[in-house]
Amino acid sequence: MLFAFYSLMLGLALANATTGFANVWRSREGAAIGTLVPLLCLVVVTYVPSQWLGFWVNRDVFTLTPFLLLTAMAVILPYVFLSQAMFPERPERWRTLDDYVLANAAMILGPLLIAPVIAVTVNLIYGSREWVEPSLRVLLTLALPVAMIWRPRLWLHRVGLAGMIAFNLFRLFNRA
Repeated sequence: MLFAFYSLMLGLALANATTGFANVWRSREGAAIGTLVPLLCLVVVTYVPSQWLGFWVNRDVFTLTPFLLLTAMAVILPYVFLSQAMFPERPERWRTLDDYVLANAAMILGPLLIAPVIAVTVNLIYGSREWVEPSLRVLLTLALPVAMIWRPRLWLHRVGLAGMIAFNLFRLFNRA
């Protein structure tokens, strides 16, 4: 039951990101798409299967409790939020979507700090096998969003988001 709920929430984030990008692409006359929105979409698209596999591997460890249900929501809801917030409601108000992301970096990237803190805490509580590369995980899942929020620069966002995508892919292919 918990696994089905978690899968539904992950699917919602994935569907929001892909349909949101399609909508932005269709209305691209209003603002240039740039690089940050596609990179943010790829962060979501690579995070979802990585999280799903991590949950699948540990599905026998978890039993449905109110605490675990709330924890699962707290881990995935920031990505559901990101999958909506990365797209401006009115793209025509922005010269480029990169400008929108940089102007709203704290609101777009800030929630991404919630998931790793909660995931690490729960994994430590349950003794999960998930905690393999603690220093690299903390660096990429906490330090990169903090740096991008602290210094909203186009080059830093490109490098930071590319690093998050690479790490998500690394985690995805090293779980199997």
